[in-house]
Amino acid sequence: MIKKGMMMPMLLPRPTATPSKIEGELSRIGTMCRSRKKRADASLGIGDDNTFARKVFFSEIHIVENKHAKLKYINMKKFLTIILLFVLLAPAMAQKDTITVISFNIRYNNPGDGDNIWDNRKASCVKMAQMEKPDFLCVQEAYFVQLDYLHRSLSGYDYIGVGRDDGKQGGEHMAILYNKDRYEVVEHGDFWLSETPDICSRGWDAACHRIVTWGYFRDKKTGKHVYCFNTHLDHVGETARRESIKLITLRLKALVKDKKAPVFLTGDFNSDISNEIFKPLKKVMKQARKDAPVTDSKGTFNGWGNAPNNVVIDHIFYKNATPVLFQTLNSDKYGRWLISDHYPVKALFVQ
Repeated sequence: MIKKGMMMPMLLPRPTATPSKIEGELSRIGTMCRSRKKRADASLGIGDDNTFARKVFFSEIHIVENKHAKLKYINMKKFLTIILLFVLLAPAMAQKDTITVISFNIRYNNPGDGDNIWDNRKASCVKMAQMEKPDFLCVQEAYFVQLDYLHRSLSGYDYIGVGRDDGKQGGEHMAILYNKDRYEVVEHGDFWLSETPDICSRGWDAACHRIVTWGYFRDKKTGKHVYCFNTHLDHVGETARRESIKLITLRLKALVKDKKAPVFLTGDFNSDISNEIFKPLKKVMKQARKDAPVTDSKGTFNGWGNAPNNVVIDHIFYKNATPVLFQTLNSDKYGRWLISDHYPVKALFVQ
């Protein structure tokens, strides 16, 4: 039953129409969205150099395809939510810098993954980064061959990080790829999640070596600084996950010497945010998914399409910044629906 005042999605024709008619309707709505954006820019006096509102607009106002129902539509409620955010925040943020952070477990190069092997999805992983344009792309489970491919394919990025199994190129990397045209590395390092964090080691009841890669970056244009930390907690050891969070919290306090700089911590934590292991971390860091005015509650682990859509184990924590957008990137616009057994998660901040 439709009640007065309820918002209804704008539905496009079902695919019983010809493909040309459907594409024509999509084109018409795309033109409408761009027209509304231009009018909003004009009314707010926003120039082409204001990327904040534009990033929010284009991140959220888009055509969505329902893969299973074969139905294309625009969610007008979300449209109006973004317009409201646009109107309220854009003038105040016109002179602010934006920072885009993506955390992405890319799934290690496993030859047993069938159709989901790395060679079949690596181009889509690159396309995701090219389309989303993160300032920091924080990957987990990357073997060196995967990291090297991303590095060679993404010409505007460099990276920091070492292999967890030998401190060189052995095993998985929790690397941070950064926009080298915007940022330069001031300082960086790695530590292991163990009782002996400064040497290559396995901690507590963990099944694997676990590591944190971190960097302190300088914006070449503004001179502002940013810290970024990236990790992957153990999937087996409960004690290891709990003690790892304690260690990360201590290291954050010790390594972050610029107390005003934004700090980001990303990773696959193999734990829901409600887990008590996060208590120490929540005292010093906040949750982007929770605090962003535009956000979602979608699952981040998909298990190649076999997991329920409520397994949220990939997180982005922050301090000294303002999150304005959080997205779980579970779209097929990158060339294939599942580019990993985890969806990338993206957060947009203003500094």
